[in-house]
Amino acid sequence: MSGPAPSPLRVLAWPGSRSQNPYTELLYAAVGAAARADGRTFEVVEFRPHRAWRERADVVHVHWPELCVEASSTPKALVKTAVVLFGLRVLTARGAALVWTRHNSSGHDQPHPRIERFLRRRFEAMVDGVIDLTDADSAPPNGAVCRVVIRHGDYAAALPLRDREEARRERGLEPENTLLASVGTIRPYKEVPMLVRAFAEATPRLPDARLLVAGRPASAELGREVATAAGRAPVALELGWLDDDAMAGALAAADVVVLSYRRLENSGVALLALTAGRPVAATDGPAVRDLLDLVGDEWVRPLAHPVGAASLVDLVQWARRPRTGRPDLSAFSWPEIGRRTLQFYDEVRCN
Repeated sequence: MSGPAPSPLRVLAWPGSRSQNPYTELLYAAVGAAARADGRTFEVVEFRPHRAWRERADVVHVHWPELCVEASSTPKALVKTAVVLFGLRVLTARGAALVWTRHNSSGHDQPHPRIERFLRRRFEAMVDGVIDLTDADSAPPNGAVCRVVIRHGDYAAALPLRDREEARRERGLEPENTLLASVGTIRPYKEVPMLVRAFAEATPRLPDARLLVAGRPASAELGREVATAAGRAPVALELGWLDDDAMAGALAAADVVVLSYRRLENSGVALLALTAGRPVAATDGPAVRDLLDLVGDEWVRPLAHPVGAASLVDLVQWARRPRTGRPDLSAFSWPEIGRRTLQFYDEVRCN
């Protein structure tokens, strides 16, 4: 005689559904598959702090707590921070375990640094378990019972296939052109204007090189700064929202994807580019070195910051090296990520 069906593992996720990045959807699909393979039921629901009193949760899984303080005004940031912290406090008081995937140690652009510091102190004191994406990340915050390294997954299930030659023809590229690409939302910390200025300075030494900047600027002012930096240099600007097909086209056309960020801890764009079979050059640091160790120097190249014309000349030569096949992304396999995340939920709930 069979026993009762297991009660569902219910996770409130923030964010749970896709906004701009399909990472969270891919993650929870993998966790759900792992749960079903184990004969368990799994439910993931978007965390809504104002509904905390009415929600039941075994786990609350937060990815980017700094989203609280990205509001346009200080009062809005304060209110959102207070509401989110209160909602989390209610859920943890009612028995939910709080898990944090630590994508970054702090917000990228920090529009309200004092509010963010307040948020971090209160939030980290509530955390029961930390998921880090690389071995390079630091020890867990005070109060965290558990810590585990579970890597960022690839984007194979979310990235459409685009023909490389077609994508290059759409952008007027000749076979001899080497295309450097900066893709994704253009935000201040990514320092895209600096990259464009460095490329413009390097163009006399790189007559066959081109630069593509594709993505929506975070502000009209930042978009104008990118356009001014481009001047008359051979820079193609696709300044707008990139849907999946447009993103896939930009990646397919590129010879190397350049991440000239002020500070790079973990990057979904790097995994997106590697999933598309494109080499990545990214600001040097522990996370990039970790990626280099996993994927190899044929596909990952650390960049000194700030990026300059000389380093771009060297980068173009590196990008022109012949490559066969695609990078080995087995370390970023979703089935294993889902299994280990489910296992970590159980570990945190038992502590």
